[in-house]
Parts: sequence; structure tokens; C-alpha cells
Amino acid sequence: CVSDVEAAEGRQVIHKRVGDSVELLSNLPTEGVTRAEWRYGDSPVAIKGSGLTANNPFQGRVEFNNTSLSLTIRDLTLQDSGEFRFSSSTDKQRPAVFLTLQIHEPISTNLIVFSNITQPGPNGFCTVFLECNANPHSDVTYIWTVGSQTRSGSRLQYSIRPQDGDTKFTCNASNVVSEKLTSETLRCSNNTGSTGSNDGCGFSPVMFWFRLVVGLLVILVLVWLLYDAKLKEVFCSRFKHTAAVDQDLSQLDLNSSPPPG
Repeated sequence: CVSDVEAAEGRQVIHKRVGDSVELLSNLPTEGVTRAEWRYGDSPVAIKGSGLTANNPFQGRVEFNNTSLSLTIRDLTLQDSGEFRFSSSTDKQRPAVFLTLQIHEPISTNLIVFSNITQPGPNGFCTVFLECNANPHSDVTYIWTVGSQTRSGSRLQYSIRPQDGDTKFTCNASNVVSEKLTSETLRCSNNTGSTGSNDGCGFSPVMFWFRLVVGLLVILVLVWLLYDAKLKEVFCSRFKHTAAVDQDLSQLDLNSSPPPG
């Protein structure tokens, strides 16, 4: 994880987590300062001698030290990211100081690894397909480690042989304020196939869609069988009803016929 403060094109960039506090300092001498002001974007936040402004964007979460001229903000949110400007003067104007504050969410969810491995090909190698995911977080850097080798990116394609035995694949997902690790162990053999992550969350996309299609077909067949059975039941019921009516009509005709003379 990088330092909280770094330089970018002559300006300080400060990285903090959501919920942290930050103290903004100009790093300029405070002796003899007659005027000083902190601004967040175009909004004034604090002025030497007057204190915090009434409409500053950090109501209830900000403090201004009138001696050190530092600005402290608590309970940081993602919306607090932005540029701060400190301007001051003594008996002469001094250059302004610009600070960029960037707030990040730490990676809080467990990593999910999707993995699939082919059977050995004609060359004797199995091809491993891996994808590491830290959703719903963005701005995440992924690094895969296999033995002494490292690869960048969330996806990895790698070849292993049966004689390699169990091969451990480790995914490192990080941003500037946190990191997470997870591992997957795979082996090349004739009965290899899709596997899940060590958290039980992985799956093969091919098998997923295959099972989904098969499941839908099974549901459609069951619905058709139920519908067909219902139709047969209705048909039989109507047939029996019609037969009973015909029988009643025939009996009625016999009873109404005149007796033979």
C-alpha cells in the first residue's frame, strides 16, 4: 500500500479511507501571517481570525486551528475527494498551496475466483483460465502469482502439466488503501474440468449456461406435460358429460313413444 501522501506534478495528493480523518497542513511558516484562507474548490472553508465559514461543505465534521492554520476533517466520505487551496500572506503575498484529497473505499468483500481447466492436449499441457473479481469495488489492481512468476490483470491464462502436481495460483487485489489475497490450487489430469474458488464461489461459465439451458428445457417439458394432462382431463370430462346427456335423451325418447296399438 502506498504512502498516504504523494507528490503529483508539484502538488500533494493525500489518500484516505472512507471514515478516516485527515489533517491538512500548508507546511509553510506560520509566524507573521496576517491573512490565511482554506478553500475547497470554489468554496471558502476557514479564514484566519474568523474561523470556519458558515456555509462550508463539511458542516459538523471540520475544525480549524487558528495557530497552526491546519484544517482537520473527520468522517471522510467519497464526496469529500477534491482539491484544497491554502492562500496566505505576511508582509508580502506567498505562493498558494494546493492539496488534492482522494477518498477510497477499502476492499471489504472476499475475492471471487472463477476458474476452468482443460484436459491435457496433444502437447501434454492443460490450459488454466482464471479470473479474480473484487466487485463491487473499482480502481482495483490485480496481480496473479504462480510460483516465482507474477502477471498483472484480473484474468490469467496459464499452462500446466500433470507432472507439475498441485499448482497454487494466488490473486492479490489492491487499491491505495487496502489489499486482499485469495488462492486456488489446480492439477492437470485427464479428469480435470471446471472448479470453484477456495471460498466455494467459483464456477465455469460454460457449465453455468449448459445447466441453465438444461434446467429451462426440463421446466418447459414439465409445463407441457401438466398442460397436456389437464387437456386430457378436460376432454375426458366433456366426453363423459356428452355421453351421459345422450343417454338421458335416448331414455326420454323411449318413455315418450306411444304404446303399440
